[in-house]
Amino acid sequence: MSSDPNAVLMLKKTCERAKRVLSFEKQASIEIPCLFEVIIFYSIITRSRFEDLNGDFFMRCIELFQTCMSYAPVEKDEIEEVILLGGSSQIPKVQQLLCEHLRGKIFPQFIGTEAVAFGATMKELSTRKAFNDVVPKFYEVNPYSINLKTSSGI
Repeated sequence: MSSDPNAVLMLKKTCERAKRVLSFEKQASIEIPCLFEVIIFYSIITRSRFEDLNGDFFMRCIELFQTCMSYAPVEKDEIEEVILLGGSSQIPKVQQLLCEHLRGKIFPQFIGTEAVAFGATMKELSTRKAFNDVVPKFYEVNPYSINLKTSSGI
């Protein structure tokens, strides 16, 4: 099956859909009528099993948060609220680990990625003198992450 790119793509898309369902339900079904040749694939995955399978990924999320905090000008105890965004931030286990890491202080809020990018851009533009001249020309914001890494690993 791994030699068939369409079968792999169908499986990935169906599993992605199941991941989203598991953010709100206790179990999800993965069903592909014709996965490969004549194979009919059907499975049910529970949220508990999903969390077991992705434990390493969830811990990397917390490690990433710790790395970000090491560069922040505030201490962990000073954080009052966190706004989570992106697909993985809706996974209950990620929320739970983050709450535990911050000693239960977090009340996760979800905001669409586009709204965050728009707000950040508007905030930046509002600090400029010619803000009113720019706003009517304001059409598009990139809501996707752009990650950079320096040669020293930062």
